[in-house]
Amino acid sequence: MFDGTTEGKGHGMYLENSAGYSKVYDNIVLNNFGNGTQLYGRTASFVGGDVQGNVWANSGSPIGAGVRHQNLIVGTETQLITDIFLKNNVLFHPMNANGYNMKVGYGAGVGNAHVYDNYLLGGSAIGLEIVQTNNITATGNKFYSSGINIQTSQSAFTINNNTYYATSSTAEKFGNLTAHANQ
Repeated sequence: MFDGTTEGKGHGMYLENSAGYSKVYDNIVLNNFGNGTQLYGRTASFVGGDVQGNVWANSGSPIGAGVRHQNLIVGTETQLITDIFLKNNVLFHPMNANGYNMKVGYGAGVGNAHVYDNYLLGGSAIGLEIVQTNNITATGNKFYSSGINIQTSQSAFTINNNTYYATSSTAEKFGNLTAHANQ
């Protein structure tokens, strides 16, 4: 749905779970008006899950404003996500589109995040943004984007063995670092 602003409505997946451990495998989520997938609830919880083998692309593209939405956002407004496992996913925005591919730790944040072997392709904004995350391991990922933006000082990081492909002469491996990261 488009309401005449740059804020499209309508996400590919909006997931909540108050018990158990969600398994989100092998989905293709394309060209949504809003975010590709939100692993969070505004009033409910998302207690954790395993997200593997998914493809997200062009979230926010139908509104045609040159601004894209996040392909994947992880975090709840009200409760900490205790554990999330993100592996072998592909996230894409065109190189000239202003969009984030993956944001981990929105709102109340994430306890433990495991980000392995993902492809974060394009977008003139950020490949992976880390906020409100207590502990994160990001390894084996391939960035064809502006890299990683760390916006929290409370995290324990293991960020190593990733591959960064420059998308421009000014591309950075790490954006705004407010905490120490191991490379």
